[in-house]
Parts: sequence; C-alpha cells; structure tokens
Amino acid sequence: MTPVGRVEGEITAANLIVYSRQISNNLTHTLYGATSLLSQMEAGNPDPTLYDAMKSGPVYGGPFQLPPNLTDTVTQLIFALNTAALNYINYTAIPKGGIQDFF
Repeated sequence: MTPVGRVEGEITAANLIVYSRQISNNLTHTLYGATSLLSQMEAGNPDPTLYDAMKSGPVYGGPFQLPPNLTDTVTQLIFALNTAALNYINYTAIPKGGIQDFF
C-alpha cells in the first residue's frame, strides 16, 4: 500500500490497487471490510473459517468484473472504493491513527 502521508479534510475518493498475474477465467470480485480479521491474518495460521468470514461484512466496493489475463505479465487492478469504505476511512480509521487500520 502506498502511504498517503498526513491527511487533512475528508477523503472523497480512493482506489485499492492490486497487482495480479494470471487470471484464467472471468472473475467477479467484491471487496469486503476485513479489519476485524487482521489479527488472524497476521498470525500466519488462520482458522479455515477465516476465508468464509472474508466473504461477508460491509461491502467496500464491487462487484467488479475482471477479464481473463492469460499471460504471466503483472497487471494492475484498480478497485474504486465505495461510500461505505470512504465513511470508514474518514470516520473510523483516520481518527484511530491512520488508514493503515483500514486494510
């Protein structure tokens, strides 16, 4: 994640940029807020139910239709965050100390 430095005022738009290699089929992806699951992810040995939990919660973007990328070339995927994500950033993450709490 690219740090944004000091933020003053309200964030009105944001993108999540992910670098991906091969996508073999058309893919539909939805971004869910997973902040409450960070401790399990960081522990390195997540409970199998973690992956089911990552498919629920507040929707922060999508669904996005991703076309196949049949090469091994790194592709930049850009996901526009929605109002729920921006509200979380502005009213929860930043007051707690920064947007690193968001992801």
